[in-house]
Amino acid sequence: MYGPRCTKPTGLNRQLVMEKSEMKELAKSGMVVSLGVLVWTALGKGRQNRALHTWAGVAAVGFSVWHYNLYQPHQNKRP
Repeated sequence: MYGPRCTKPTGLNRQLVMEKSEMKELAKSGMVVSLGVLVWTALGKGRQNRALHTWAGVAAVGFSVWHYNLYQPHQNKRP
């Protein structure tokens, strides 16, 4: 789980570290919620729905990119 350069987090840092499976679950949940908000706001009218619809679209794209990157194999950046 921890590479040769990483140390096991302690104290407050321990709460900030998430397992890869937890990040995948959070990314999927975020995509579901943002797409649900997109559909809900698409059916409504008004200025508030328009703004929420835009931000939900941005969130959907962000969660999709995060989800895609979580499933990519790790690549070493050394030459």
